[in-house]
Amino acid sequence: ERQQKQSKQYDRQVRAATLKVAMLGQMKKPSPLFADCIHRHFRLKKNQILKQLEDWQTLENEFNKESSSSGTATTTSTTRWQSALVAGGGIRCSSKIVQGLCEEIRDWYDPDRVKPKEDGGEKKSETG
Repeated sequence: ERQQKQSKQYDRQVRAATLKVAMLGQMKKPSPLFADCIHRHFRLKKNQILKQLEDWQTLENEFNKESSSSGTATTTSTTRWQSALVAGGGIRCSSKIVQGLCEEIRDWYDPDRVKPKEDGGEKKSETG
């Protein structure tokens, strides 16, 4: 069971690194030589990427439910590996981080979109 939890945490960390470096990093600051190609790629893959964001956020929610229901989220040993850096890459993973990265990617696609507020209402994106 411990190995399965560690495997899930590793997967979470890889997703966070993918969101931050491979996706958002390239969207915001692509290599100058490949900027047109990179932006075209993200435009063409928009629907698949937005669906993937939803799927990854669902996995985060499931992980949080499992952690809170098992009561392991607060133990020292669990906390230690849950907040570990991704393969020495300096990227921490948490549901809040993943949520923020997903929101930034959605904002990149649609900076004027209406975003859900934490209290269940809606607010207009503040990017611009």
